[in-house]
Amino acid sequence: MKTTHLSGLLTTAGLVFGGGSLYAQQRPNILWLTIEDTSPYDFGCYGNGHVATPTIDSLAGAGIQYMRVHSVGTQSSPSRSCIITGCYASTFGMEWHRCRFATPETVFLPDYMRAAGYYCTNKSKTDYNTLCDNKAMWDSCGPAATYNNPARKKDQPFFAVFNSMATHMGRIRSYHTDQRRDFALEGLDPARLELPPHVPDIPEIRSDFAFHMEGSQDIDAWVRMFLDDLRRQRLDENTIVFFFSDHGGCLPRGKGFVYETGTHVPFIVYLPPKWRHLANGQSGRTDRLIGFPDLAPTVLSLAGIEPPAYMQGKAFLGLRRRFRKPREP
Repeated sequence: MKTTHLSGLLTTAGLVFGGGSLYAQQRPNILWLTIEDTSPYDFGCYGNGHVATPTIDSLAGAGIQYMRVHSVGTQSSPSRSCIITGCYASTFGMEWHRCRFATPETVFLPDYMRAAGYYCTNKSKTDYNTLCDNKAMWDSCGPAATYNNPARKKDQPFFAVFNSMATHMGRIRSYHTDQRRDFALEGLDPARLELPPHVPDIPEIRSDFAFHMEGSQDIDAWVRMFLDDLRRQRLDENTIVFFFSDHGGCLPRGKGFVYETGTHVPFIVYLPPKWRHLANGQSGRTDRLIGFPDLAPTVLSLAGIEPPAYMQGKAFLGLRRRFRKPREP
């Protein structure tokens, strides 16, 4: 089953920014930096005093740091299916991990962005629970996908997604404690970590927690690489950056378990000065409650596209916020 482009997409979801060339840079670029299996508490800006994440902390300080964002599931595929459709995973039968159902071909966020003139790339994880071709909705999807692709026309706005596996649960399972790097070289001391009361205080558990925090520090360097590239190409002034995890952490009561630590995610949005008016007064830390169905309508809103009526989320940034009051904290 192939995902198709329909000319009617933009009649269903009206384009707000009008005039000029289709590719005129009058709309922001949107960059998603998504990570795996990570709770907010794995970063300094969310209160972890043991981990060094200066880039992410700085991004939070300059942008909007959301304190109450939750995924719809505690495994990748239901969460990512929700993110890409703007609907709860159960709407299209996507709620079971790694299931495949026949879904409508035009319910995916990249279809609307491409129809509005955006160049859309994904490197490279999809994990959408659908029989539709997970890659066909993107201009480029795979290990080489990037907004730097020569196929992107001059001044064409982009919607680019990058995924890091540095904090995935498989990393902890793949390396025995005696195979891990010396944590002292990373500035981490397992003996000093504050463990939650529901886990046993044994060396192996302390090693797992330190190893996951080491992954968070690797993520910080990964984020810095993208921010540096945007500055080098002078794209930073026109690019809105999202940073978030696909669901909560992978340690006990995290991934696969419906606890707060399994659904609560770090979530930061940076809007450059040119586009800060789209924040609608939001800045700094906010306790506004946000769910993953809200992401797709928010991206459309930032791009100047009215979210289609079937999307169940609410846009929390941008010109079109579904004309409804935000959820109460």
